[in-house]
Amino acid sequence: MESLKTLVLSGCSKLKKFPDIVGGMECLQELRVDGTDIKELPVSIELMSGLVSLNLKDCRNLTTLPITIGNLECLQTLVLSGCSKIVKFPETVISVEDLSELFLDRTSITEVPSSIELLTKLQWLNLNDCRSLVRLPSSINGLTSLKTLNLSGCFKLENVPETLRQIESLEKLDISGTAIRQPLSSIFLMKNLKELSCRGCKGSPSSASWFLRFPINLMRWSSNPVALSFPSSLSGLCSLTKLDISDCDLGEGAIPSSIGDLCSLEELHLSGNNFFTLPASIYRLSSLLGIDLKECKMLQNLPRLPASIHWISLNGCVSLETLSDVLNLNEHQLPHLILNCVDCLKLAGNYDLALSLLKEYIKNSE
Repeated sequence: MESLKTLVLSGCSKLKKFPDIVGGMECLQELRVDGTDIKELPVSIELMSGLVSLNLKDCRNLTTLPITIGNLECLQTLVLSGCSKIVKFPETVISVEDLSELFLDRTSITEVPSSIELLTKLQWLNLNDCRSLVRLPSSINGLTSLKTLNLSGCFKLENVPETLRQIESLEKLDISGTAIRQPLSSIFLMKNLKELSCRGCKGSPSSASWFLRFPINLMRWSSNPVALSFPSSLSGLCSLTKLDISDCDLGEGAIPSSIGDLCSLEELHLSGNNFFTLPASIYRLSSLLGIDLKECKMLQNLPRLPASIHWISLNGCVSLETLSDVLNLNEHQLPHLILNCVDCLKLAGNYDLALSLLKEYIKNSE
Protein backbone atom coordinates (compact mmCIF):
# COMPACT_ATOMS: atom_id res chain seq x y z
CA MET A 1 0.00 0.00 0.00
CA GLU A 2 3.05 2.24 -0.17
CA SER A 3 1.85 3.89 -3.42
CA LEU A 4 -1.80 4.20 -2.39
CA LYS A 5 -3.08 7.76 -2.88
CA THR A 6 -6.80 7.42 -2.10
CA LEU A 7 -8.55 5.25 0.51
CA VAL A 8 -12.35 5.27 0.53
CA LEU A 9 -14.27 3.63 3.39
CA SER A 10 -17.39 5.77 3.00
CA GLY A 11 -20.62 4.26 4.33
CA CYS A 12 -18.99 1.33 6.12
CA SER A 13 -21.47 1.78 8.95
CA LYS A 14 -20.17 -1.19 10.97
CA LEU A 15 -16.62 0.14 11.08
CA LYS A 16 -16.22 1.19 14.73
CA LYS A 17 -12.45 1.54 15.01
CA PHE A 18 -9.86 2.83 12.61
CA PRO A 19 -6.75 0.61 12.75
CA ASP A 20 -3.42 1.85 14.02
CA ILE A 21 -1.06 2.89 11.27
CA VAL A 22 2.33 1.20 11.34
CA GLY A 23 3.86 2.95 8.37
CA GLY A 24 4.13 2.86 4.61
CA MET A 25 1.20 5.24 3.96
CA GLU A 26 3.13 8.43 3.39
CA CYS A 27 1.80 8.71 -0.19
CA LEU A 28 -1.86 8.66 0.84
CA GLN A 29 -3.45 12.00 -0.13
CA GLU A 30 -7.16 11.40 0.46
CA LEU A 31 -8.84 9.46 3.27
CA ARG A 32 -12.62 9.11 3.34
CA VAL A 33 -14.22 7.46 6.34
CA ASP A 34 -17.48 9.41 6.18
CA GLY A 35 -20.61 7.63 7.38
CA THR A 36 -18.72 5.11 9.52
CA ASP A 37 -19.24 4.39 13.24
CA ILE A 38 -15.71 5.24 14.39
CA LYS A 39 -15.41 6.97 17.76
CA GLU A 40 -11.84 8.20 17.39
CA LEU A 41 -8.82 8.26 15.14
CA PRO A 42 -5.52 6.71 16.24
CA VAL A 43 -2.65 9.00 17.22
CA SER A 44 -0.66 7.24 14.50
CA ILE A 45 -2.69 9.19 11.92
CA GLU A 46 0.32 11.49 11.80
CA LEU A 47 2.16 8.82 9.82
CA MET A 48 -0.07 9.67 6.85
CA SER A 49 2.21 12.62 6.34
CA GLY A 50 1.12 13.30 2.75
CA LEU A 51 -2.59 13.51 3.57
CA VAL A 52 -4.26 16.43 1.79
CA SER A 53 -7.95 15.68 2.42
CA LEU A 54 -9.60 13.99 5.44
CA ASN A 55 -13.35 13.38 5.28
CA LEU A 56 -15.12 12.38 8.50
CA LYS A 57 -18.60 13.57 7.51
CA ASP A 58 -21.50 12.05 9.48
CA CYS A 59 -19.28 10.08 11.86
CA ARG A 60 -21.92 10.65 14.52
CA ASN A 61 -20.03 8.91 17.34
CA LEU A 62 -16.79 10.81 16.81
CA THR A 63 -16.17 13.06 19.80
CA THR A 64 -12.69 14.46 19.30
CA LEU A 65 -9.56 14.41 17.15
CA PRO A 66 -6.11 13.25 18.24
CA ILE A 67 -3.55 15.96 18.96
CA THR A 68 -1.33 14.47 16.26
CA ILE A 69 -3.70 15.82 13.56
CA GLY A 70 -1.68 18.99 13.99
CA ASN A 71 1.34 17.19 12.51
CA LEU A 72 -0.33 16.64 9.13
CA GLU A 73 1.57 19.43 7.41
CA CYS A 74 0.02 18.81 3.95
CA LEU A 75 -3.61 18.73 5.11
CA GLN A 76 -5.74 21.26 3.22
CA THR A 77 -9.32 19.99 3.64
CA LEU A 78 -10.91 18.71 6.85
CA VAL A 79 -14.57 17.67 6.79
CA LEU A 80 -16.36 17.14 10.13
CA SER A 81 -19.87 17.92 8.84
CA GLY A 82 -22.59 16.17 10.83
CA CYS A 83 -20.27 14.95 13.61
CA SER A 84 -22.91 15.89 16.15
CA LYS A 85 -20.98 14.67 19.22
CA ILE A 86 -18.19 17.16 18.64
CA VAL A 87 -19.02 19.86 21.20
CA LYS A 88 -15.70 21.68 21.28
CA PHE A 89 -13.82 23.24 18.40
CA PRO A 90 -10.91 20.84 17.60
CA GLU A 91 -8.06 23.21 18.46
CA THR A 92 -5.49 20.67 17.35
CA VAL A 93 -6.23 21.72 13.75
CA ILE A 94 -4.89 25.19 14.54
CA SER A 95 -1.42 23.76 14.01
CA VAL A 96 -2.21 22.73 10.42
CA GLU A 97 -0.75 25.75 8.68
CA ASP A 98 -1.85 24.84 5.13
CA LEU A 99 -5.51 24.15 6.01
CA SER A 100 -7.69 25.91 3.43
CA GLU A 101 -11.13 24.30 3.95
CA LEU A 102 -12.74 23.50 7.30
CA PHE A 103 -16.25 22.06 7.47
CA LEU A 104 -17.81 22.04 10.94
CA ASP A 105 -21.42 22.33 9.84
CA ARG A 106 -24.01 20.43 11.93
CA THR A 107 -21.60 19.89 14.82
CA SER A 108 -22.43 20.88 18.42
CA ILE A 109 -19.65 23.40 19.01
CA THR A 110 -20.61 26.39 21.17
CA GLU A 111 -17.83 28.79 20.22
CA VAL A 112 -14.84 29.30 17.99
CA PRO A 113 -11.53 29.90 19.83
CA SER A 114 -9.53 33.08 19.40
CA SER A 115 -6.60 30.95 18.19
CA ILE A 116 -8.38 30.44 14.87
CA GLU A 117 -6.55 33.57 13.72
CA LEU A 118 -3.51 31.33 13.18
CA LEU A 119 -5.19 29.62 10.21
CA THR A 120 -3.99 32.33 7.84
CA LYS A 121 -4.44 30.15 4.72
CA LEU A 122 -8.04 29.17 5.49
CA GLN A 123 -10.31 30.07 2.56
CA TRP A 124 -13.57 28.29 3.43
CA LEU A 125 -15.13 28.05 6.90
CA ASN A 126 -18.49 26.28 7.06
CA LEU A 127 -20.41 26.56 10.35
CA ASN A 128 -23.86 26.01 8.84
CA ASP A 129 -26.48 24.67 11.29
CA CYS A 130 -24.16 24.79 14.32
CA ARG A 131 -27.21 25.28 16.50
CA SER A 132 -25.28 25.63 19.75
CA LEU A 133 -22.84 28.26 18.46
CA VAL A 134 -23.21 31.49 20.45
CA ARG A 135 -20.14 33.54 19.59
CA LEU A 136 -17.31 34.23 17.17
CA PRO A 137 -14.01 35.69 18.38
CA SER A 138 -12.93 39.20 17.48
CA SER A 139 -9.66 37.63 16.31
CA ILE A 140 -11.51 36.26 13.27
CA ASN A 141 -9.93 39.12 11.32
CA GLY A 142 -6.73 37.05 11.41
CA LEU A 143 -8.22 34.80 8.71
CA THR A 144 -6.64 36.93 6.02
CA SER A 145 -7.28 34.43 3.18
CA LEU A 146 -10.91 33.65 4.02
CA LYS A 147 -13.24 33.83 1.00
CA THR A 148 -16.41 32.05 2.22
CA LEU A 149 -18.00 32.14 5.69
CA ASN A 150 -21.24 30.21 6.18
CA LEU A 151 -23.09 30.89 9.44
CA SER A 152 -26.59 30.06 8.22
CA GLY A 153 -28.83 28.26 10.68
CA CYS A 154 -26.79 29.26 13.75
CA PHE A 155 -29.95 30.48 15.45
CA LYS A 156 -28.25 31.25 18.80
CA LEU A 157 -25.71 33.56 17.19
CA GLU A 158 -26.83 37.11 17.99
CA ASN A 159 -23.98 39.14 16.52
CA VAL A 160 -20.84 39.05 14.46
CA PRO A 161 -17.61 40.81 15.48
CA GLU A 162 -17.00 44.30 14.11
CA THR A 163 -13.55 43.02 13.11
CA LEU A 164 -15.17 40.89 10.41
CA ARG A 165 -15.03 43.88 8.06
CA GLN A 166 -11.23 43.75 8.19
CA ILE A 167 -11.15 40.46 6.22
CA GLU A 168 -10.61 42.03 2.82
CA SER A 169 -10.50 38.63 1.08
CA LEU A 170 -14.08 37.70 2.10
CA GLU A 171 -16.34 37.27 -0.95
CA LYS A 172 -19.32 35.26 0.33
CA LEU A 173 -21.10 35.64 3.68
CA ASP A 174 -24.24 33.76 4.72
CA ILE A 175 -25.92 34.72 8.01
CA SER A 176 -29.36 33.37 7.07
CA GLY A 177 -31.49 32.16 9.95
CA THR A 178 -29.25 33.57 12.68
CA ALA A 179 -30.42 35.62 15.68
CA ILE A 180 -28.64 38.79 14.53
CA ARG A 181 -30.03 41.64 16.67
CA GLN A 182 -27.57 44.42 16.05
CA PRO A 183 -26.96 46.85 13.20
CA LEU A 184 -24.83 45.17 10.56
CA SER A 185 -22.71 48.25 9.99
CA SER A 186 -19.49 46.22 9.85
CA ILE A 187 -20.85 43.89 7.17
CA PHE A 188 -22.11 46.70 4.96
CA LEU A 189 -18.62 48.17 4.71
CA MET A 190 -17.03 45.09 3.14
CA LYS A 191 -15.96 46.44 -0.24
CA ASN A 192 -14.88 43.08 -1.72
CA LEU A 193 -17.95 41.08 -0.65
CA LYS A 194 -19.74 39.56 -3.67
CA GLU A 195 -22.58 37.56 -2.09
CA LEU A 196 -24.52 38.36 1.08
CA SER A 197 -27.46 36.35 2.41
CA CYS A 198 -29.50 37.51 5.41
CA ARG A 199 -32.54 35.35 4.60
CA GLY A 200 -34.80 34.86 7.61
CA CYS A 201 -32.94 37.30 9.88
CA LYS A 202 -35.86 38.95 11.69
CA GLY A 203 -34.21 40.49 14.72
CA SER A 204 -36.07 40.75 18.02
CA PRO A 205 -38.18 43.27 19.93
CA SER A 206 -35.41 43.38 22.53
CA SER A 207 -33.18 44.94 19.89
CA ALA A 208 -34.90 48.29 20.48
CA SER A 209 -32.81 48.86 23.62
CA TRP A 210 -29.48 48.84 21.77
CA PHE A 211 -30.94 50.74 18.83
CA LEU A 212 -31.68 53.73 21.06
CA ARG A 213 -28.00 53.86 21.94
CA PHE A 214 -26.98 54.15 18.26
CA PRO A 215 -26.54 57.50 16.50
CA ILE A 216 -29.93 58.35 15.03
CA ASN A 217 -28.51 59.15 11.58
CA LEU A 218 -26.70 55.83 11.23
CA MET A 219 -29.72 53.60 10.74
CA ARG A 220 -32.88 53.52 8.71
CA TRP A 221 -35.39 51.86 11.01
CA SER A 222 -38.11 49.68 9.52
CA SER A 223 -41.81 50.31 10.10
CA ASN A 224 -41.78 46.88 11.71
CA PRO A 225 -39.83 47.18 15.03
CA VAL A 226 -38.74 43.54 15.01
CA ALA A 227 -37.46 43.52 11.42
CA LEU A 228 -33.83 43.40 10.39
CA SER A 229 -32.38 46.89 10.07
CA PHE A 230 -29.87 48.28 7.60
CA PRO A 231 -27.43 51.17 7.56
CA SER A 232 -28.74 54.21 5.71
CA SER A 233 -25.88 53.83 3.22
CA LEU A 234 -25.10 50.63 1.33
CA SER A 235 -22.48 52.12 -0.99
CA GLY A 236 -19.70 50.29 0.85
CA LEU A 237 -20.79 47.05 -0.82
CA CYS A 238 -19.41 48.15 -4.16
CA SER A 239 -18.53 44.59 -5.35
CA LEU A 240 -21.78 42.89 -4.30
CA THR A 241 -23.38 40.81 -7.09
CA LYS A 242 -26.02 38.92 -5.05
CA LEU A 243 -28.10 40.14 -2.09
CA ASP A 244 -30.70 37.95 -0.36
CA ILE A 245 -32.84 39.65 2.29
CA SER A 246 -35.88 37.42 1.86
CA ASP A 247 -38.21 36.56 4.76
CA CYS A 248 -36.87 39.33 7.00
CA ASP A 249 -40.25 40.93 7.85
CA LEU A 250 -39.22 44.10 6.03
CA GLY A 251 -42.01 46.65 6.02
CA GLU A 252 -42.60 49.83 4.05
CA GLY A 253 -39.48 52.02 4.00
CA ALA A 254 -37.21 49.34 5.46
CA ILE A 255 -35.03 49.19 2.35
CA PRO A 256 -32.95 52.37 2.08
CA SER A 257 -32.91 54.29 -1.19
CA SER A 258 -29.14 53.79 -1.23
CA ILE A 259 -29.79 50.26 -2.52
CA GLY A 260 -29.51 51.96 -5.89
CA ASP A 261 -25.80 52.50 -5.17
CA LEU A 262 -25.04 48.76 -5.50
CA CYS A 263 -23.59 49.20 -8.97
CA SER A 264 -22.42 45.56 -9.35
CA LEU A 265 -25.63 43.88 -8.14
CA GLU A 266 -26.96 41.17 -10.48
CA GLU A 267 -29.47 39.33 -8.26
CA LEU A 268 -31.81 40.84 -5.65
CA HIS A 269 -33.90 38.45 -3.53
CA LEU A 270 -36.69 40.11 -1.54
CA SER A 271 -39.32 37.36 -1.29
CA GLY A 272 -41.63 36.99 1.71
CA ASN A 273 -41.46 40.60 2.95
CA ASN A 274 -44.20 43.10 3.84
CA PHE A 275 -43.50 46.33 1.95
CA PHE A 276 -46.09 48.00 -0.33
CA THR A 277 -43.57 49.57 -2.69
CA LEU A 278 -39.89 49.42 -3.57
CA PRO A 279 -37.44 52.34 -3.71
CA ALA A 280 -37.44 54.06 -7.10
CA SER A 281 -33.64 53.99 -6.90
CA ILE A 282 -33.71 50.31 -7.99
CA TYR A 283 -33.74 51.72 -11.51
CA ARG A 284 -30.10 52.73 -10.97
CA LEU A 285 -29.01 49.08 -10.59
CA SER A 286 -27.52 48.97 -14.06
CA SER A 287 -26.16 45.40 -13.71
CA LEU A 288 -29.35 43.86 -12.28
CA LEU A 289 -30.36 40.68 -14.12
CA GLY A 290 -33.11 39.38 -11.84
CA ILE A 291 -35.36 40.33 -8.93
CA ASP A 292 -37.21 37.81 -6.74
CA LEU A 293 -40.38 39.14 -5.08
CA LYS A 294 -42.24 35.88 -4.48
CA GLU A 295 -44.87 35.95 -1.71
CA CYS A 296 -44.58 39.70 -1.12
CA LYS A 297 -48.29 39.74 -0.36
CA MET A 298 -48.50 43.48 0.38
CA LEU A 299 -46.70 44.64 -2.78
CA GLN A 300 -49.01 46.83 -4.87
CA ASN A 301 -46.81 47.99 -7.74
CA LEU A 302 -43.33 47.82 -9.18
CA PRO A 303 -41.03 50.77 -9.78
CA ARG A 304 -39.33 51.32 -13.09
CA LEU A 305 -36.72 48.59 -13.53
CA PRO A 306 -33.29 48.86 -15.18
CA ALA A 307 -32.87 47.89 -18.82
CA SER A 308 -30.53 45.06 -17.80
CA ILE A 309 -33.37 43.02 -16.20
CA HIS A 310 -33.83 39.46 -17.56
CA TRP A 311 -36.20 37.83 -15.04
CA ILE A 312 -38.81 38.89 -12.49
CA SER A 313 -40.44 36.48 -10.04
CA LEU A 314 -43.78 37.71 -8.67
CA ASN A 315 -45.48 34.44 -7.71
CA GLY A 316 -47.90 34.92 -4.83
CA CYS A 317 -47.93 38.74 -4.98
CA VAL A 318 -51.68 38.79 -4.35
CA SER A 319 -51.96 42.60 -3.99
CA LEU A 320 -50.09 43.50 -7.17
CA GLU A 321 -52.43 45.35 -9.52
CA THR A 322 -50.33 46.57 -12.42
CA LEU A 323 -47.12 46.01 -14.34
CA SER A 324 -47.24 49.25 -16.28
CA ASP A 325 -43.56 50.01 -15.78
CA VAL A 326 -42.56 46.56 -17.03
CA LEU A 327 -44.18 47.44 -20.34
CA ASN A 328 -41.75 50.33 -20.68
CA LEU A 329 -38.81 47.99 -21.22
CA ASN A 330 -37.06 48.44 -24.54
CA GLU A 331 -38.22 46.61 -27.65
CA HIS A 332 -35.25 44.26 -27.71
CA GLN A 333 -35.67 43.19 -24.09
CA LEU A 334 -39.37 42.48 -23.58
CA PRO A 335 -39.60 39.35 -25.83
CA HIS A 336 -36.79 37.71 -23.79
CA LEU A 337 -38.04 38.72 -20.34
CA ILE A 338 -38.92 35.81 -18.01
CA LEU A 339 -41.91 36.98 -15.98
CA ASN A 340 -43.46 34.65 -13.37
CA CYS A 341 -46.83 35.79 -12.01
CA VAL A 342 -48.44 32.62 -10.60
CA ASP A 343 -51.20 33.40 -8.05
CA CYS A 344 -51.09 37.14 -8.67
CA LEU A 345 -54.85 37.30 -8.14
CA LYS A 346 -55.41 40.97 -8.96
CA LEU A 347 -53.34 40.73 -12.11
CA ALA A 348 -55.32 37.68 -13.22
CA GLY A 349 -58.42 39.83 -13.71
CA ASN A 350 -56.57 42.64 -15.48
CA TYR A 351 -57.44 41.83 -19.08
CA ASP A 352 -56.09 45.14 -20.37
CA LEU A 353 -52.69 44.27 -18.93
CA ALA A 354 -52.74 40.79 -20.44
CA LEU A 355 -53.67 42.20 -23.83
CA SER A 356 -50.95 44.84 -23.64
CA LEU A 357 -48.31 42.24 -22.82
CA LEU A 358 -49.46 40.04 -25.67
CA LYS A 359 -49.43 42.94 -28.15
CA GLU A 360 -45.94 43.98 -27.07
CA TYR A 361 -44.66 40.45 -27.40
CA ILE A 362 -46.13 39.99 -30.89
CA LYS A 363 -44.88 43.38 -32.05
CA ASN A 364 -41.34 42.78 -30.89
CA SER A 365 -41.22 39.20 -32.19
CA GLU A 366 -41.96 40.17 -35.79
